[in-house]
Amino acid sequence: WTGMEGLVQYQGKLSKYTNVVKGWQTRYFILNPQNGFLDYHVSESEAFGSNYRPRGSLPLDGAVIAPSSEDSLAFSVNSSSGEVYKLKAADVKGRQEWITRLRAVSEHYTSQIAQEHPPLATKPRTRSVVSNGDSPPSRGRSLSRGSLTRNVGEVPTATKRYFNSSDLKQLQDARESIISVDNYHAGLVNMAAMFDLNGPMSLDRDVLLLKATSNATIQALTTCHHILHKYHQYLISALPHDAEISWVNPKTDAIQPSDDKDYDITMQQTKNAHEQPPLADPALEVEDVYVEPDEGLGAVDEHRNVIMHLLSQLKLGMDLTKVTLPTFILEKRSLLEMYSDFGACTHMLLDICDGDSPVERMHRVLKFYLTSFQSGRRGQTAKKPYNPILGETFQCSYHPIVDGEEHRVQFVAEQVSHHPPISAFFMSCPDKGIKLESSIWTRSKFMNMSVGVMNVGEGILTLTPHNEVYTMTYPSAFARSILTVPWSELGGRCTIVCEGTGMVANIMFHTKPAYGGQPHRVTAEVKDGTGVVTCRVQGKWNGELSFKYTMNPDAGEEDVEGIDTTTLVATTKRVQPLDVQFPTESRRLWRNVTEALRKHDVTTATKYKEGLEEEQRKLESWRGLSGASHQPTFFTKHKGKEVDCYKFKYMMS
Repeated sequence: WTGMEGLVQYQGKLSKYTNVVKGWQTRYFILNPQNGFLDYHVSESEAFGSNYRPRGSLPLDGAVIAPSSEDSLAFSVNSSSGEVYKLKAADVKGRQEWITRLRAVSEHYTSQIAQEHPPLATKPRTRSVVSNGDSPPSRGRSLSRGSLTRNVGEVPTATKRYFNSSDLKQLQDARESIISVDNYHAGLVNMAAMFDLNGPMSLDRDVLLLKATSNATIQALTTCHHILHKYHQYLISALPHDAEISWVNPKTDAIQPSDDKDYDITMQQTKNAHEQPPLADPALEVEDVYVEPDEGLGAVDEHRNVIMHLLSQLKLGMDLTKVTLPTFILEKRSLLEMYSDFGACTHMLLDICDGDSPVERMHRVLKFYLTSFQSGRRGQTAKKPYNPILGETFQCSYHPIVDGEEHRVQFVAEQVSHHPPISAFFMSCPDKGIKLESSIWTRSKFMNMSVGVMNVGEGILTLTPHNEVYTMTYPSAFARSILTVPWSELGGRCTIVCEGTGMVANIMFHTKPAYGGQPHRVTAEVKDGTGVVTCRVQGKWNGELSFKYTMNPDAGEEDVEGIDTTTLVATTKRVQPLDVQFPTESRRLWRNVTEALRKHDVTTATKYKEGLEEEQRKLESWRGLSGASHQPTFFTKHKGKEVDCYKFKYMMS
């Protein structure tokens, strides 16, 4: 790839995102190194037919080719003319091949702009121009291999002309206008075809003439814009006399060829940095005395432009898993740590085994389940925890005192899958013979002015002394009023089932109606194996709950118990200090982001957050090309009903 001479065309199928149909469409692309253009056709047969005319053509001089931060198969080609192609390959290796070739062609023709056109300034001075857009290298700094240095000559002063920012703005506005006209034209053509597919209108002379002239006009406007763009490139490429051009190899986000020793060393260092952590040492754990205050979102109006820009890219039902949300709405902790708070009221969990009968134990399981959600929410404002990266872990423990005896409740969570995003966690108290395993796949959907998070998966609660297993499902979470002050609520139907005893608990989390009604309501009832209702619950999951137990169904006797979840005292968790945590443990992994958010420095927080996402992409690309698969540290995968479930590897001790 040192020159374009003798290189053949590179071609193949890619998926292209189109705004006309609003989705991904398969197209046949041809990369021509001889003229520096990326062309595409509807199909391969059209590409090599008698009428060889591409449906679209993109100049690559000055283009930026960037892999997607959210999709391992997608990438974009951003032309300096302002046009963008959003593309997706069939596999990771195919994406890397396209990116490598596109970048090579782009670099070659970008360098030609500087080499072929003489400079316009007359004052002799020296400066360095680096191809990747970074700041010029410092004095004495060595360039990467393959660097190229050329001297550019001087031309008369009469040719001096500078291109100002208003000219560039006019070019960009013109390009946007052409794209709008082209989309509008495509819509009119489709509309005409729908009215009369094969009738007289399709052969009408005026209709045919309109189609031909409109197509020709759009093509002419595109060509004119490209000529102006070339002229713009000519003007801004002029360099001062005796300028030194240093052409360096680009910093790619994706994978280099496998025989690149420097790359292999870098990836080995990256893998070593992600050494698998062991289970937390109880002797090293200390009390976590810091509680993050609820600061709200501040003045929402300050971020309204960011929110509106985000909403403009969304559509109803869109999966938000691959959407990067603004940093200012983050909760300053990982989702894995948020799951640990569901076990904060550990005395409720440990009381389960002390139930005298299967009915009473089911009642206690339901009580633990309904009171666990209040501990997991901090404050009234809906915020989003950090999305865990693949391989991230979080460990802590609780040490409640029950009947004068201290017990250790161990908690371990891990992000075990990235596509789909699945978190697994394990909670156990060996002294009581209780363990809880859970695998949750979070699916986010955009719902008008709300965001819904569906928790797909189940939790398995095992009571070893009684040989009982309880299977529970989880409610969905909703963030409402995202343009004003966001607030959260739970919704959906859930169940707790013990197949061994036949006990079933049906739970309904009620969302607030559009008009009237109370938020956060929950109702539930427990039935034994014969269908008799033994308990009814109503109230608020983040407030007061009323439990009515049926003592004697025939006599109508009931026992009533009230629980105010806001007054429950959560057990303080214990964690290992940051300096002994491994790099992939949540608090150490997100430390820089958290510290920046505490200082209200959103810019720095975003920078560190993007750095973590960048490292994630590199590891994912390496796994895709090497054929390696991620192996969880603490869990093993098993086939589940809706989503793969993960079991904890180690025995309780």
